[in-house]
Amino acid sequence: MDLPRLLAPTAATALLAAAAVALAPAASAHGRHHTGSAAAGLPAAASVVPRLAGGVTVTADAGASVPTSASADWTVPACSGTVYATFMLTQRTADGGRSVYLQDKGARAYPCQAAAQTITVRYGAADPAQGALTAGDVVLTTTTYAAASGGRQTSSTSTTARAVVSATGLPEATSVVPRFLQGVSLHADAGSPTGVSAAARWVVPACTGTVRAAFTLFQDGETRPRAAQGDGPADFPCSPADQVVTVVYRPTTAGSPALHAGRADAWVDTYGSRSGGTGEPLQSAQTAVAVR
Repeated sequence: MDLPRLLAPTAATALLAAAAVALAPAASAHGRHHTGSAAAGLPAAASVVPRLAGGVTVTADAGASVPTSASADWTVPACSGTVYATFMLTQRTADGGRSVYLQDKGARAYPCQAAAQTITVRYGAADPAQGALTAGDVVLTTTTYAAASGGRQTSSTSTTARAVVSATGLPEATSVVPRFLQGVSLHADAGSPTGVSAAARWVVPACTGTVRAAFTLFQDGETRPRAAQGDGPADFPCSPADQVVTVVYRPTTAGSPALHAGRADAWVDTYGSRSGGTGEPLQSAQTAVAVR
């Protein structure tokens, strides 16, 4: 009769099921123990803060309304969960204002890893009306949040770093000469010995390094400048894109005649980075301008 053969698989199945039930708690406990060991020692994402991993590089960005952008490498520490962070870069402008560059309008998600990871953050201008970034100090602010949509802020840190200009295809600062763009306009100035000063806009060409230049104004056939920007050359950190700067002219001495509307000669002289402006200039350029 075939009955024993029919019962045998059923008995075997029952034995296997009993064994599985007996082993299940142990296997489950083992699985929980394994998962716990993988996350052991890793902080929660909300408690970690990205840190700067390298320098800041300013590059030309021809496709954007503002001709420069910046990038920097950051380290996201090992953690569990997801880090939500915003990245902002600010830089003081020559006229005392502030340029603001952002990675995104909102927080970006960075899934945690069991080891620290390096990310590259690219900063673009928050406002198209801003000027180009230049070589020099920048402030980097990183803010983390509990969720992607913002919500509760978990940290905010600021770091000062030195931005450098990508040198690809750019001339050295000592080989460029600022060029006259617009002006010259007269205005009342309580800080001027004559009560009047003038302002004009100049373009500092794209370059690497720092342009050191002196700006002077001549009127009425004088052989000495009637007005100048400051007491000597000023430093203009280079940018990978042409940058517009405002030059303010004040009388060179207390006894200088006041600037007046009419014709003038605007000169620019460039110097080496170590020069105090007393030696021979590297290059000079003159432009006939109308003072208004």
